[in-house]
Amino acid sequence: MEDKKIILTPFREALASLELALQEPTDDVNDVRKQMFKDSIIQRFEYTYELAWKMIKRCLEHETQESVDDIGRRDLFRRAFEFGWIENPETWFAYQEARNLTSHAYDRKIAQGVFDVIGPFAVDAKQLLEILEQKYA
Repeated sequence: MEDKKIILTPFREALASLELALQEPTDDVNDVRKQMFKDSIIQRFEYTYELAWKMIKRCLEHETQESVDDIGRRDLFRRAFEFGWIENPETWFAYQEARNLTSHAYDRKIAQGVFDVIGPFAVDAKQLLEILEQKYA
């Protein structure tokens, strides 16, 4: 397998965008604006999560020098744990489930459930990014 450079910029920028959105206060706005903020945060979570697992995939391919296209996401997260890039694959399974539910985010209960995991995801994604930056930057 050809050695590809690991470019972390898109993941770094997506995470920064998510973190910035999470700082936006929503308690002092009316329900419609509050829901709009939450909807935008959920969308930022979607693409940040997608970039996170794709970064894991690329880094695994870089480390093992073999394709991991046939490995499911759960196994990718297990392998990332083995490499010390994430602390708990089970937590990342929950993020995957939340991401799968975002297509149903029009249901307010589901959207709130997704929203509730975004803060912890941002913390774990930042830790992942910092580890990958130390290794590949």
